[in-house]
Amino acid sequence: FGDNEATWEEQAVQDFVEDIAARSGDEQRLEMISALGDLTDAAPRAAAPALRAMLYEDLVLTMLRQLQGESAESDSDVPAFDLVQPVLTDRKPMVDALLMTPQGAGVAVEVKGLSRPLETRLLSPIKERFRILESIDHRVQLLLLITRSGLSNQAQHSAKEGFVVNHIQIEGPDEINVLADAVRDCLIRAQVM
Repeated sequence: FGDNEATWEEQAVQDFVEDIAARSGDEQRLEMISALGDLTDAAPRAAAPALRAMLYEDLVLTMLRQLQGESAESDSDVPAFDLVQPVLTDRKPMVDALLMTPQGAGVAVEVKGLSRPLETRLLSPIKERFRILESIDHRVQLLLLITRSGLSNQAQHSAKEGFVVNHIQIEGPDEINVLADAVRDCLIRAQVM
């Protein structure tokens, strides 16, 4: 029983730390990285999932910047778009990125690199921030939710309830074509809404 309890407690700590990192915004990122660095010294296995989640988010945003550059080329399958600064409330970005077409159609992007499927309790604040953003900036039509480990069954149902969300699951840079297809589809849909 003792070994199982220790394993369960370790997983609970990892999930807790990962959830905190997933909820932290850009304004807290430096503090979070510093705290995770300290935690890595004391408990590397507890810090690892949160660090991987943050690195995943950076990776996906880098992939989006690459697609932005490619979208400007005349032979690109992805419509031209700019990555613009997300709308801020209380000095916090509402989403991770905004994709805007030259025609003014917008797609909000939220990236979650959790090591387990995204649960409804983490999806609900994302949906609420998108609803607020949508009411502030009427150009934003859709939300592209990008996850490393998918959505829980309950979150899949929640994402479909009266909400304009597109979800894709990608694991790394070798899936940039999956990301490109999702960005293209979202931008095209946003332009006709």
